[in-house]
Amino acid sequence: MSIKVIKGRHYMLPAILYDLLMNWVWADSADLERGRLLYENHCLICHDSQVHIRNNQKVHTLGGVSREVIRWSEELKLTWRASEINDVTQYLYRTFY
Repeated sequence: MSIKVIKGRHYMLPAILYDLLMNWVWADSADLERGRLLYENHCLICHDSQVHIRNNQKVHTLGGVSREVIRWSEELKLTWRASEINDVTQYLYRTFY
Protein backbone atom coordinates (compact mmCIF):
# COMPACT_ATOMS: atom_id res chain seq x y z
CA MET A 1 0.00 0.00 0.00
CA SER A 2 1.02 3.58 -0.58
CA ILE A 3 1.07 5.91 2.39
CA LYS A 4 0.47 9.59 1.79
CA VAL A 5 1.28 12.23 4.40
CA ILE A 6 -0.93 15.31 4.34
CA LYS A 7 -0.44 17.91 7.09
CA GLY A 8 1.10 15.38 9.45
CA ARG A 9 -1.54 12.69 8.92
CA HIS A 10 -0.96 9.39 7.18
CA TYR A 11 -3.48 8.23 4.63
CA MET A 12 -3.27 4.74 3.19
CA LEU A 13 -4.27 4.34 -0.43
CA PRO A 14 -4.11 0.90 -2.05
CA ALA A 15 -1.53 0.79 -4.83
CA ILE A 16 -4.10 -0.31 -7.40
CA LEU A 17 -6.32 2.69 -6.68
CA TYR A 18 -3.31 4.99 -6.86
CA ASP A 19 -2.39 3.53 -10.27
CA LEU A 20 -5.92 3.90 -11.58
CA LEU A 21 -6.07 7.52 -10.47
CA MET A 22 -2.67 8.29 -12.01
CA ASN A 23 -3.68 6.67 -15.28
CA TRP A 24 -6.97 8.54 -15.41
CA VAL A 25 -5.54 11.96 -14.48
CA TRP A 26 -2.32 11.82 -16.49
CA ALA A 27 -3.18 9.74 -19.54
CA ASP A 28 -5.07 12.41 -21.44
CA SER A 29 -2.41 15.06 -20.94
CA ALA A 30 0.56 12.90 -21.99
CA ASP A 31 2.58 13.72 -25.09
CA LEU A 32 3.79 10.25 -26.05
CA GLU A 33 6.11 11.49 -28.80
CA ARG A 34 7.87 13.83 -26.37
CA GLY A 35 8.05 10.97 -23.85
CA ARG A 36 9.68 8.75 -26.46
CA LEU A 37 12.21 11.44 -27.39
CA LEU A 38 13.10 12.15 -23.76
CA TYR A 39 13.49 8.42 -23.11
CA GLU A 40 15.66 7.90 -26.18
CA ASN A 41 17.85 10.92 -25.44
CA HIS A 42 18.39 10.33 -21.73
CA CYS A 43 17.66 6.71 -20.82
CA LEU A 44 18.99 4.63 -23.69
CA ILE A 45 22.48 5.87 -22.87
CA CYS A 46 22.66 3.32 -20.03
CA HIS A 47 20.30 0.56 -21.17
CA ASP A 48 18.19 -0.54 -24.07
CA SER A 49 14.47 -1.20 -24.09
CA GLN A 50 15.05 -4.88 -23.24
CA VAL A 51 15.11 -3.89 -19.57
CA HIS A 52 11.35 -3.34 -19.79
CA ILE A 53 10.48 -6.78 -21.15
CA ARG A 54 12.84 -9.07 -19.23
CA ASN A 55 11.46 -12.03 -17.26
CA ASN A 56 12.45 -10.69 -13.83
CA GLN A 57 10.84 -7.27 -14.16
CA LYS A 58 10.62 -5.30 -10.92
CA VAL A 59 7.95 -2.88 -12.15
CA HIS A 60 4.44 -3.96 -13.16
CA THR A 61 2.16 -0.96 -12.58
CA LEU A 62 1.83 2.61 -13.78
CA GLY A 63 2.76 3.83 -10.31
CA GLY A 64 5.86 1.66 -10.36
CA VAL A 65 6.89 3.03 -13.75
CA SER A 66 6.33 6.57 -12.48
CA ARG A 67 8.45 5.95 -9.38
CA GLU A 68 11.29 4.59 -11.51
CA VAL A 69 11.14 7.52 -13.95
CA ILE A 70 11.27 9.95 -11.01
CA ARG A 71 14.07 8.02 -9.30
CA TRP A 72 16.26 7.91 -12.40
CA SER A 73 15.54 11.48 -13.47
CA GLU A 74 16.71 12.59 -10.01
CA GLU A 75 19.72 10.24 -10.11
CA LEU A 76 20.76 11.70 -13.46
CA LYS A 77 19.96 15.26 -12.29
CA LEU A 78 17.71 15.85 -15.30
CA THR A 79 15.46 18.42 -13.54
CA TRP A 80 12.45 17.28 -15.54
CA ARG A 81 9.13 19.03 -14.99
CA ALA A 82 6.10 17.02 -13.90
CA SER A 83 4.78 17.07 -17.46
CA GLU A 84 8.01 15.54 -18.79
CA ILE A 85 7.95 12.82 -16.13
CA ASN A 86 4.34 12.14 -17.07
CA ASP A 87 5.19 11.95 -20.77
CA VAL A 88 8.04 9.48 -20.23
CA THR A 89 5.97 7.44 -17.75
CA GLN A 90 3.00 7.19 -20.12
CA TYR A 91 5.25 6.38 -23.09
CA LEU A 92 6.95 3.55 -21.20
CA TYR A 93 3.74 2.20 -19.69
CA ARG A 94 1.83 2.16 -22.96
CA THR A 95 4.76 0.78 -24.94
CA PHE A 96 6.16 -1.91 -22.63
CA TYR A 97 3.74 -2.67 -19.78
